[in-house]
Amino acid sequence: MMSNITTMAVVVDAKNEQARAFSEYHGFTVFPGQPKRLYLPMAMIARQFS
Repeated sequence: MMSNITTMAVVVDAKNEQARAFSEYHGFTVFPGQPKRLYLPMAMIARQFS
């Protein structure tokens, strides 16, 4: 039996400021009020592969 999984974004927790800067450089956005947690919407990832 197959099931569908829907994903809205990739979420990362940056270990330090260098990791945060790296993620932001690659298009990730910081969650409001959580400076080390970032996300990248799947729509942006899909565009990279089209």
